[in-house]
Amino acid sequence: MYTILFLFTVTPAWLRLTRQERTAFRERVLEPIFAIHASVEVQAFDAEAFSASCSDFLILRTPDLQAYYHLMEALRDTEMFTVPYLEVKDIIIGLQDGYQRYEEKYGAMP
Repeated sequence: MYTILFLFTVTPAWLRLTRQERTAFRERVLEPIFAIHASVEVQAFDAEAFSASCSDFLILRTPDLQAYYHLMEALRDTEMFTVPYLEVKDIIIGLQDGYQRYEEKYGAMP
């Protein structure tokens, strides 16, 4: 299982939208994309009150990096990236229990 931390900061273009417009955008654009790419579990977190490096982040989990890639391609075609409504700060990908899989395959190396 891969876990991806997607750190971003929303732009003034996003903040200029009313809260109702943001909700409508999520419902109209983002939720259908997440539904199509349901093999990628997505959790959203607010960080602006706790971090100077990003305003928000996503934790995405998937057994298939190609599925994650397809999700990102779909998102890149939206206003999130074209206006843009966000600025990507960092993407960190980790493999759950990667060292254990290594040891299972190759054994403990001296």
